Amino acid sequence: MAQLLPAKTHLDSKKVVSLIMLVLVFLGGVIFYIQYLIGPVAYFSPKSVEVNIPSGSNLTSIARSLEEAGLVRKSSYFVALSRFKGVQSKLKAGYYEFTTNMSISQIINRIVAGDVATFKLTIPEGLTVKEMASLIGEKTDITAEEFLTAARAYKLDFMPEQDVEFQVEGFLFPDTYQIPRKATATDLIKIMLKRFEKVVGSEEVQVRGRTLDIWEVITIASLIEEEAKLDADRPMISGVVYNRLEQRMNLQLCASVLYVLGVKKDRLSTADTRIDSPYNTYQHPGLTPGPISNPGLKSIQAALNPEDVPYFFYFALPDGTTYYSRTYEEHSRAVQKYLD
Repeated sequence: MAQLLPAKTHLDSKKVVSLIMLVLVFLGGVIFYIQYLIGPVAYFSPKSVEVNIPSGSNLTSIARSLEEAGLVRKSSYFVALSRFKGVQSKLKAGYYEFTTNMSISQIINRIVAGDVATFKLTIPEGLTVKEMASLIGEKTDITAEEFLTAARAYKLDFMPEQDVEFQVEGFLFPDTYQIPRKATATDLIKIMLKRFEKVVGSEEVQVRGRTLDIWEVITIASLIEEEAKLDADRPMISGVVYNRLEQRMNLQLCASVLYVLGVKKDRLSTADTRIDSPYNTYQHPGLTPGPISNPGLKSIQAALNPEDVPYFFYFALPDGTTYYSRTYEEHSRAVQKYLD
């Protein structure tokens, strides 16, 4: 009898090992199946899919949208994993771009991060709102008229009551932006205004002993933007503008008249300088009712830091060379010599 005990023990060990192997295989199968359920729906043949998650969407509606888009096998898997990760209240609205080789976990992470689909849009310095609208109409799904309508309707808290078509003129900061897909014209305006606030601000400043609000600074900067042909001339032209303002002289800036005309030309005619408009600085003293373009940072810096110059007149040649004069007589002689 004593000889049979070792054999039985050996048999029990085999059963235990087999059972363990069976459990491991089963667990491996379960893990593999779960990974399949929450994994990519098309790992080897991915395609791009865009999904809009409206503001106020709950977990269930988001999951249903992803299932309908073919990004998850079942919406319940997305719901379950979101709850397991504890992020069901952190999912952000927006327009997203996913690929079908993304796992549910990767999709969740993107939505939690608010990593929305974007496109690049570059706004050059010196564009008017109308010129900007044409560019946006060409480069985005927002039409020029949609942008103009939104720009006319948008009001700025810091803008004084002025008779202007666009309160946002001057404050749509020129830069390169990553714009969310499906952004509206108003969304785009808010993005550019936010960049302006971040880079420039909206507080009053002291310039040459006088207190200027942000509207005055940007109006001056927009005039500099349109008048200066070279960066080196911006502080100089700024100095001339301040000199004339301090002496209560009409600014007589061609750029202000061109803003009214809505055209680009090298020289104004006498008739142009007599056009009836509050923007005509040949006929009306002081600054224009508002900015005449959306100036870049260099022009804004020049408006804040004018050069201390003795000049009151200037003109520029087509190659950008600018001649400055102290008196009108000097200016007239220089114009006759180089332009007439």
